[in-house]
Amino acid sequence: MAELIPDVAEVFHANQITARHAILIARLPQEQQKNALAAAFHEDWRPKGKQAVPVRELAQWIRENIILTVAEAVFALADLSLWQQRARV
Repeated sequence: MAELIPDVAEVFHANQITARHAILIARLPQEQQKNALAAAFHEDWRPKGKQAVPVRELAQWIRENIILTVAEAVFALADLSLWQQRARV
């Protein structure tokens, strides 16, 4: 939670998102957290205004919009040194 940007921390401390929402967002680079925070809410037609989306929905949004896929990797997937380094860990 210490990695949260101030905007996200403020929303969390105001109980507008759950700890699970905050943990998902905290795992992201700080430059991506504001986008994830915006995706954590949807406008509601009821007087309450913004409502937090379910954690699963936020996790799906993060996977689709922030997490890179292997197909988009900036390194050569066939580079054997990557596999060798993983084996040493």
